Amino acid sequence: PPRGASPSPPRGAPEAPTREATCGAACEAIGQAAGAAARSMVAFLQESGLAQYVELLLQHGFDDMDTLMDIEDHHMRELGIPPGHGLKLKRCLRVYHALDTTTPSQGNLPQPRPQLSHQPQ
Repeated sequence: PPRGASPSPPRGAPEAPTREATCGAACEAIGQAAGAAARSMVAFLQESGLAQYVELLLQHGFDDMDTLMDIEDHHMRELGIPPGHGLKLKRCLRVYHALDTTTPSQGNLPQPRPQLSHQPQ
């Protein structure tokens, strides 16, 4: 093989698995989840009237709602987000968090109370 090229495997030897082959469905699911998380964050900023910060926040790693929930004043200052928009973002995040924690999921819905019947003995 030419200098710097990887030698090809001997004939009949199995080829080394590619990243796609070893990762398969798990990588695809993770990628889809990450994409959904980013879309959720983008939708949140759009609905909050702060869509102009989508690219800036994505570029600095605030690419899902969990991470965005942890943003602090010094992060916003470092990113150049004006104070008024920082206050708006924090207020919208508080509302989002309150709604997120009060919306029951299927797993924690209250169970109906058993009906007590009074039967004469």
